[in-house]
Amino acid sequence: MFMSGKILNVIGCVGLLVLSACGGGGGTPAVSTASPPSTPTVSVTVPGAPTSVLATAGQGQAIVSFTAPASNGGATITSYTVTSSPGNISVSGVTSPLTVTGLTNGTAYTFT
Repeated sequence: MFMSGKILNVIGCVGLLVLSACGGGGGTPAVSTASPPSTPTVSVTVPGAPTSVLATAGQGQAIVSFTAPASNGGATITSYTVTSSPGNISVSGVTSPLTVTGLTNGTAYTFT
């Protein structure tokens, strides 16, 4: 059954299909398909590393201060994490400084 002058648009997951009925004379409907939708691309840029990093020793703790990176990679940095070695003690926070507690006095530590 054809309807003269009508256009039927069917939108599905794989693209757009347009079926248009032929006018008068009982002709064959014309079918055309658009190209499938493109896959969206996401551009991810890693933020720069913090600068001016300094760890100051205290009683069983270290205070790690830093300056936020010049480039945030295009998105807000929501937290920073400092991890001790040895001990693998991690502390997270939204701004400098971060205080790492639970350290042993007299032990040399590296922080990443």
